[in-house]
Amino acid sequence: MSSRRLRRSSYPRRRRGRGLFWSLLGLFVFGAIASALAGLRRWTPEELRPGPEGPEPEPKPPEPEPPAATSGEAIWIAGPAGNLYVRDGGAESPEALPVLFLHSLAGNGGQWALQLDHLRRHRRAVALDLRGHGESDPAEDGDYSIAGLASDVAAAADQLGLRRFLLAGHSLGALAAIEYASRHPERVAGLLLVDPNGDMSRVPEAESRPFVEGFRADPLGELESYFRQLVVGGDPDACRWVLEDLRLTHEGAIVPALEGSMRYQP
Repeated sequence: MSSRRLRRSSYPRRRRGRGLFWSLLGLFVFGAIASALAGLRRWTPEELRPGPEGPEPEPKPPEPEPPAATSGEAIWIAGPAGNLYVRDGGAESPEALPVLFLHSLAGNGGQWALQLDHLRRHRRAVALDLRGHGESDPAEDGDYSIAGLASDVAAAADQLGLRRFLLAGHSLGALAAIEYASRHPERVAGLLLVDPNGDMSRVPEAESRPFVEGFRADPLGELESYFRQLVVGGDPDACRWVLEDLRLTHEGAIVPALEGSMRYQP
């Protein structure tokens, strides 16, 4: 009995207070680790790909928004055959050349509105209504040749102080741009020709004469029929805009301008 009691008395006694302490300490440590892990940044799989210096750095802040478009102004200038309507605007910049836009037959400078709005954020951008188109006067001398249209471009460039610039032309306007550039190569830094006419002088007369005569009978009606085919499937608002602009064209300008484009040899 005594030996059995001695063996029992040799065992260490359990202390209840110390067990509770370790339990609380464990919960505290676990909570601290969990909080630390929750505060860590979660890396995406792409960021965890091995690289020369570990994960990629934080992404850069977004670039600032481009400056808002500078509002333009519409003015009339004296042209060689009547007053010309010009849409001018944008900021002058020594690092960005101005751009001058020329429209197509039966078009006008307002059809470049989206391009003007975009470019004027960083440079000067101008759109000209050629004689007999848009808000410009019909030609007093009845001259709608490509050379005559190019002289309108010259008047606009001179009076607006465009010493060196980029010239963009669409269809008929592309021919006027080519003619002006051939006369003033030192002032044209570049040409953008959108759907330019080819050398229509090579079309046999047996084919060109019926084409022109159809326009002579009903210039605006024939143009509208032609343009309606071009805008099929396009944006409805843009289609309506283009067809409405046809009516801003002086009827007497259509056939002479068409004939002038068919005689021109770019």
